[in-house]
Amino acid sequence: IEIYIKEPDSGVNANTGLFLIVFAVGGHAASAYYVKLREEWANRYNVVTLGVNILGTKARIHNETNLELQDGEKAIPFIMDLVQKRNPEGLSELKKQQPQCTFGDLLQLLSNINLARHIKVLNKNPIPRDEIRDYRDYRDYGYIQTMDCLYGVKYVLDRYKLNSKRIFAFGSSLGAYIAHMCAKFAPNTFSLIADNSGWAAVDEYTVFTERYPVGYNIGNMVEVALAVEQYYSEDRNSPYYFSEDMFKIRALNDDSHLNIFKRHFKGRIVMFHQKNDRLVNYQTRLALAEKYLKNGINATLHSFGAEDIDGVIIKSDKHGMNADLKLLFEKYCDNYALEENQDKLAACIGTDFDMGHKLVYPAKRCNYIIDYSGNYPTIESKKIGGRK
Repeated sequence: IEIYIKEPDSGVNANTGLFLIVFAVGGHAASAYYVKLREEWANRYNVVTLGVNILGTKARIHNETNLELQDGEKAIPFIMDLVQKRNPEGLSELKKQQPQCTFGDLLQLLSNINLARHIKVLNKNPIPRDEIRDYRDYRDYGYIQTMDCLYGVKYVLDRYKLNSKRIFAFGSSLGAYIAHMCAKFAPNTFSLIADNSGWAAVDEYTVFTERYPVGYNIGNMVEVALAVEQYYSEDRNSPYYFSEDMFKIRALNDDSHLNIFKRHFKGRIVMFHQKNDRLVNYQTRLALAEKYLKNGINATLHSFGAEDIDGVIIKSDKHGMNADLKLLFEKYCDNYALEENQDKLAACIGTDFDMGHKLVYPAKRCNYIIDYSGNYPTIESKKIGGRK
């Protein structure tokens, strides 16, 4: 596991905490953005900042190949409609410059579009299921990826004498969900979880209908997603079966798991979400916040609409809000994360790593056991009563 650590420039003292920062899809812990973020926050909050290249970090594959329109008469109106909806200003400007714009000109106004119905691949066979390991790894949906992050946390705690009452995690989108999952898997450890546009749970639609895309370039103009074989299966007899229990352990909103979580978690959760988010439904986040409060968990949901776009912190009404993560966290979380404000965080009685205990989350056919008694934490699913 690749991890990246930054100490405060003034050095580590008895009050120095730990701050895990988890990137979104397509990110990398060594990217310039996250390097700078870790550097700034290490000093701002007196923390050792931590970045982890979780399972699937390198999962995006880009291939150059020959593509052509499947049905030009249908594809071009489809693209034109997309451009008009997503980038009307760009289309207007293009028409001024080139009244007879080409298909390629239109594509340049879009990015990350799915053209599977309108593009066919020449001289390229679909990737078989067993050869899409990188995609399978990425689509772990937060289970092993969370353990990766906890390994990173353990590594840092072993090497520094830190204030265990000041352990934070923050992420956006997938990173937000994993930050949340870190709290679920290590509920005694984190005093602050901040979450921009994360999921409340992994849903069946995503797991069983989502295809694993391969990125292609059309003349180096635009990336398009072409579906390859789906990895997971609903078939209980399939080696790729994604079970009900696998959904359950990945859910933040499961009532039985929340009942366990609330007994351990003494920290604070701060969530940010755009009401118009079409990727992660806002109502699911609102329901999660309400469940937290109902269970006595200290949680706050900051909701944003199109009217809140300021071009500085909030730049979009879409998923993730194209938010400036640094400014977003600092505006809403300085009250808790700054060293002088640490009394606003509930005192944790000790980390899960210190306790060396076993945390058990029950499911239908198995118990998920997170074991902190060894050198590094482990997780296993143990069948109940010998059932399969």
